[in-house]
Amino acid sequence: MKGTNEFLFFLMMMTAYEMYASNWSSRVLFRSSFDQGDILMLRWLRAALTLIVLCLSVFLGAVFATQNTVSVPLTLGAWALAERPVAVWLLSFLIVGVLIGSLMSSALVIRQRAAGASLKRENARLHKRLSKEFKDG
Repeated sequence: MKGTNEFLFFLMMMTAYEMYASNWSSRVLFRSSFDQGDILMLRWLRAALTLIVLCLSVFLGAVFATQNTVSVPLTLGAWALAERPVAVWLLSFLIVGVLIGSLMSSALVIRQRAAGASLKRENARLHKRLSKEFKDG
């Protein structure tokens, strides 16, 4: 029950932060322009949140690893792996999942950047053609 309450508290805090961040970012984004202070504030906020999430993840991983020390064997189809603590198996699969997700999302980002570059080239070509036709009259 204690873990559930801590998780609910964490969700409430993240929701409150998201509401605050979205309100602040909408105030900043709907202005006509960013000034240097706003950009520095956004960078500082992103760096601070990244550090907080990283520290929280390391802490929760350490707590999880110290509380789950029972060794279990892992069988994946025909493969039988040696006995390791439950925390080792779960954290290693978490890391593998994060890496696979990062690779998949980076492939999507690369594809979107290539499409954006192609559209910029086409836009430049059409702009050149339009200005040439405008000059020719």
